[in-house]
Amino acid sequence: MIACWIMTFVMFFLPFLAGTVFCTYDAVNFPKKIQFFKNKSVEFIIEDNLGIFENEKDLKRSMKDFYKETGIVPVVITVSNETWNNDYSSLEAYAYDVSVNRFPDEAHWLIIYSESIKDNGFNDWYCEGMQGDRTDPVITGPRGDEFTDSLYKRLLQRDKYSVDEAIAETFDQLTPKMMKVGLKNTLQFYVFLIMTVLLLAGSALTLVWSINKTKVPEIYKNAKPCELTAVYQEPCNFCGGVFIIGIHTECPHCGAAIPAHHYMKDANGNVVQIM
Repeated sequence: MIACWIMTFVMFFLPFLAGTVFCTYDAVNFPKKIQFFKNKSVEFIIEDNLGIFENEKDLKRSMKDFYKETGIVPVVITVSNETWNNDYSSLEAYAYDVSVNRFPDEAHWLIIYSESIKDNGFNDWYCEGMQGDRTDPVITGPRGDEFTDSLYKRLLQRDKYSVDEAIAETFDQLTPKMMKVGLKNTLQFYVFLIMTVLLLAGSALTLVWSINKTKVPEIYKNAKPCELTAVYQEPCNFCGGVFIIGIHTECPHCGAAIPAHHYMKDANGNVVQIM
């Protein structure tokens, strides 16, 4: 039975286990600093087209700190809703257009804040981030979501934060975390982690069952084997253990089914000839 377990593990459990372990590992991100701007002059762009920023100096410091830690250059731009409302379906589409046309190096992180210049009775604001492909090793989905959630919480507290302060403090909060090991895909990680645990548990339970199955039952511990030349003995096709024809209905060693036999018995009920 142990041999059967080993074969089952190698043929079934091991390939799936290797696959789930790989997929679990693949969902983990090990950030590497972006080297695109190494030995190049870097410009930190802040375009406040709305004229709402109160302290651009602190914002630029936060952007520089983020760049030093990650190698990614942030860009912060404010625009009015009227700038993009008529020509784009959303601020995201507008931000993508700006990112592709103004920052084709794919190594910038563009953050655009927008609000209406008209008096609508309320502040109709939007905010969108657009990262270049080269930033993916650092700005993963979970990291980007964390930045967005943190920024939005501050933007909703206008009595406490101006727009530039909200962006600056969000950078300050996230910068120390950006180069730490994290997740690329949270759902993928937990799904395959659970599958890995289940496969390990299944293989362990199968092994325990196999070990218990091979234990000699108490009633057989003092039994003496019959002569190997006896016609009523036969080895099991699965484990090689000997069973008694006419007595056992399954292998006493491994529990495997015994092939049907035709035989003759004497007056005492003993098998004397296999047909």
